[in-house]
Amino acid sequence: MLTLRLTVKESKPSSSVPHRDELRHFGYGTRRMHLSRRRISPVQTALCAGLLLFFAAWPLGCGGSGGGAQEKAPLPGRAEEGKVIFMRRCSLCHGEDGKAETPSGRNLAVQDLTETNWQKATPDEEIAQVVRHGKDKMPAFGRHLSAQDLADLIAFVRTLNAL
Repeated sequence: MLTLRLTVKESKPSSSVPHRDELRHFGYGTRRMHLSRRRISPVQTALCAGLLLFFAAWPLGCGGSGGGAQEKAPLPGRAEEGKVIFMRRCSLCHGEDGKAETPSGRNLAVQDLTETNWQKATPDEEIAQVVRHGKDKMPAFGRHLSAQDLADLIAFVRTLNAL
């Protein structure tokens, strides 16, 4: 049997260390504490492991129809709101019309956002990723734009193909 013995040295009442009488008040002192080692049966082990796995998998969305984390539906973008954001954040390099015919756009070889092939080949999520995290010399705007702002900006970029 394993036995622990806690001892407390005498201390002055005015010191920062608590006096032994104060410690005894809270259950400390020269009492003996016994630690027991109890065997756990294989059934108890399996039950504990099963519960642990169950609660660990709960946030992942076990069960249900999808069998995984539910994806959020994309926010509907408002192109007229996105135009305001585009003019403020993007037009310096991409130009007001998105054709990248600005001095900065030519120097940095910026993407022409009005190209039909680019519009067809680039999914909205890729545009969102580039706007959030930047790409090459393009800075990241993720800290400056909310999810709705980003959806609005993408909606406006999609209208540039019609120009």
